[in-house]
Amino acid sequence: MERKVTVRREIEASAERLFDAWLEPASLAAWMHPGGVACSTARVDAREGGAFEILEGPTLLHSGVYRVIERPQRLVFTWTSPASPQSESLVSIEFRAGRRTTEVVLTCSMEA
Repeated sequence: MERKVTVRREIEASAERLFDAWLEPASLAAWMHPGGVACSTARVDAREGGAFEILEGPTLLHSGVYRVIERPQRLVFTWTSPASPQSESLVSIEFRAGRRTTEVVLTCSMEA
Protein backbone atom coordinates (compact mmCIF):
# COMPACT_ATOMS: atom_id res chain seq x y z
CA MET A 1 0.00 0.00 0.00
CA GLU A 2 1.32 3.43 -0.95
CA ARG A 3 1.20 6.33 1.53
CA LYS A 4 1.45 9.97 0.51
CA VAL A 5 2.08 13.18 2.37
CA THR A 6 1.49 16.51 0.62
CA VAL A 7 2.57 19.93 1.87
CA ARG A 8 1.60 23.21 0.17
CA ARG A 9 3.18 26.58 0.82
CA GLU A 10 2.79 29.98 -0.80
CA ILE A 11 6.19 31.71 -0.93
CA GLU A 12 6.96 35.26 -1.97
CA ALA A 13 9.59 34.44 -4.61
CA SER A 14 9.71 33.48 -8.28
CA ALA A 15 9.31 29.87 -9.36
CA GLU A 16 12.78 30.05 -10.93
CA ARG A 17 14.40 31.20 -7.68
CA LEU A 18 12.68 28.52 -5.61
CA PHE A 19 13.38 25.79 -8.15
CA ASP A 20 17.06 26.71 -8.30
CA ALA A 21 17.32 26.64 -4.49
CA TRP A 22 16.66 22.89 -4.68
CA LEU A 23 19.48 22.30 -7.18
CA GLU A 24 22.26 24.72 -6.19
CA PRO A 25 24.54 23.00 -3.64
CA ALA A 26 25.21 26.13 -1.56
CA SER A 27 21.51 27.03 -1.34
CA LEU A 28 20.47 23.46 -0.57
CA ALA A 29 23.06 23.15 2.21
CA ALA A 30 22.03 26.52 3.67
CA TRP A 31 18.38 25.67 4.28
CA MET A 32 18.15 21.85 4.29
CA HIS A 33 18.92 21.03 7.90
CA PRO A 34 17.03 20.86 11.18
CA GLY A 35 17.31 23.60 13.77
CA GLY A 36 19.79 21.73 15.96
CA VAL A 37 22.36 21.21 13.21
CA ALA A 38 24.75 24.10 12.64
CA CYS A 39 25.54 23.32 9.03
CA SER A 40 25.06 20.95 6.15
CA THR A 41 27.00 20.26 3.00
CA ALA A 42 25.50 19.27 -0.34
CA ARG A 43 26.73 17.69 -3.54
CA VAL A 44 24.44 17.92 -6.56
CA ASP A 45 24.59 16.46 -10.07
CA ALA A 46 21.61 18.45 -11.39
CA ARG A 47 20.51 16.32 -14.33
CA GLU A 48 17.97 13.54 -14.80
CA GLY A 49 19.72 10.41 -13.55
CA GLY A 50 22.18 12.52 -11.52
CA ALA A 51 22.54 12.03 -7.78
CA PHE A 52 22.60 14.33 -4.76
CA GLU A 53 23.87 13.99 -1.22
CA ILE A 54 23.13 16.20 1.77
CA LEU A 55 25.27 15.66 4.85
CA GLU A 56 23.80 17.08 8.06
CA GLY A 57 26.43 17.50 10.71
CA PRO A 58 29.16 14.88 10.70
CA THR A 59 27.12 11.71 10.10
CA LEU A 60 23.51 12.06 8.86
CA LEU A 61 23.50 11.46 5.09
CA HIS A 62 20.44 11.99 2.87
CA SER A 63 20.71 11.00 -0.79
CA GLY A 64 18.73 10.41 -3.93
CA VAL A 65 18.57 10.45 -7.71
CA TYR A 66 16.82 13.03 -9.88
CA ARG A 67 14.12 11.45 -12.04
CA VAL A 68 12.54 14.58 -13.56
CA ILE A 69 13.95 18.11 -13.87
CA GLU A 70 11.57 20.52 -15.64
CA ARG A 71 12.75 24.02 -14.75
CA PRO A 72 10.97 25.86 -13.21
CA GLN A 73 7.76 23.81 -12.90
CA ARG A 74 8.60 20.35 -11.57
CA LEU A 75 11.26 18.34 -9.79
CA VAL A 76 11.03 14.61 -8.96
CA PHE A 77 13.67 12.62 -7.07
CA THR A 78 14.16 9.63 -4.82
CA TRP A 79 14.96 10.23 -1.14
CA THR A 80 16.91 7.90 1.13
CA SER A 81 17.73 8.78 4.72
CA PRO A 82 18.53 6.93 7.92
CA ALA A 83 16.07 9.31 9.61
CA SER A 84 13.19 8.01 7.44
CA PRO A 85 11.22 4.90 8.35
CA GLN A 86 11.22 3.73 4.72
CA SER A 87 14.24 2.73 2.68
CA GLU A 88 13.36 5.00 -0.25
CA SER A 89 10.67 7.58 -0.93
CA LEU A 90 9.71 9.41 -4.10
CA VAL A 91 9.46 13.20 -3.78
CA SER A 92 7.66 15.37 -6.32
CA ILE A 93 7.75 19.16 -6.11
CA GLU A 94 5.60 21.44 -8.23
CA PHE A 95 6.27 25.16 -8.50
CA ARG A 96 3.13 27.07 -9.50
CA ALA A 97 4.01 30.66 -10.33
CA GLY A 98 1.60 33.45 -9.46
CA ARG A 99 1.89 37.21 -9.75
CA ARG A 100 4.01 37.83 -6.66
CA THR A 101 4.21 34.40 -5.10
CA THR A 102 4.80 30.79 -6.02
CA GLU A 103 2.83 27.89 -4.63
CA VAL A 104 5.18 25.03 -3.81
CA VAL A 105 3.49 21.62 -3.61
CA LEU A 106 5.69 18.86 -2.21
CA THR A 107 4.40 15.28 -2.28
CA CYS A 108 6.32 12.42 -0.69
CA SER A 109 5.21 8.90 -1.65
CA MET A 110 6.34 5.82 0.22
CA GLU A 111 5.44 2.16 0.29
CA ALA A 112 3.84 1.05 3.54
